[in-house]
Amino acid sequence: MDAADTLYGVTMRADGVSKVVSQRLSGAPGGAAQPVAAVAG
Repeated sequence: MDAADTLYGVTMRADGVSKVVSQRLSGAPGGAAQPVAAVAG
């Protein structure tokens, strides 16, 4: 497995609308994860 800076995924709400989400894993002060803007679809 390789290391990554950002994790991407897709979620689906109860009404059937899917949403791409991402989470930045490095580069944040104190090592805290930072959310990346989501794209609704």
